[in-house]
Amino acid sequence: MLGYVGCAYCDVHRFEQGVPLLERAVAVNPSNAQARAALGTAYKGLDRFEESASTLEAALAISPAYKGIAPWATVLAGSYLHLDRREDAAATIDRALRCDPNFFPAHLTAALVALRGGDTAAAQEHIDEARRIEPDLNLHTVTSVVGDAGARPILELDAKT
Repeated sequence: MLGYVGCAYCDVHRFEQGVPLLERAVAVNPSNAQARAALGTAYKGLDRFEESASTLEAALAISPAYKGIAPWATVLAGSYLHLDRREDAAATIDRALRCDPNFFPAHLTAALVALRGGDTAAAQEHIDEARRIEPDLNLHTVTSVVGDAGARPILELDAKT
């Protein structure tokens, strides 16, 4: 129950209320991969990228074959980018896309990873795929996935097409 309530708070960006509940859920059951993933996502929302990365790494280690791994791996890749760990981000976002090639947030994150590596052609392919999956892609959606700083280069490249 702690995990569910913690997730609910974090889903509405009330991280200060949600994080302690998720931390407690993990303390009560350290093998709860879902609570760990939610906690790692919440840490990213608080710009606590080191904690986000290590918590999400632990969640993925607990459930490496979980079918819903794409969102967790996408958030982890975003945390790696904030930590200037582009190679880790690239490997992790590739994993997310292998698990669910139709998860458009993974394509947006993959575009950002490609842009950070100087590969605008790959970035454009991921943006095009994200737009194919989510035709109503807009500034709010892109920003919610990759943040303000990440949205700018993606939207600039998207505007050129």
